Amino acid sequence: MDLSAICERAAEELHAEARGLGGDVTLRGTWGSVEGDEVLLRQAFSNLLRNAVEACVHERLAPVVVI
Repeated sequence: MDLSAICERAAEELHAEARGLGGDVTLRGTWGSVEGDEVLLRQAFSNLLRNAVEACVHERLAPVVVI
């Protein structure tokens, strides 16, 4: 699985929510490949990103997440 594509899709899912809260989700760097289930990997990355956004909101900070 191409991690870049998986991370891009996960970031896209939360991009609008983060921007609505005054922040952003940005994808940087280079990513490798791993063996695994695409749906489960995307869900794992989505959960990590959502947790980061929610932590920022809890602290009353604009969510700026860079992966």
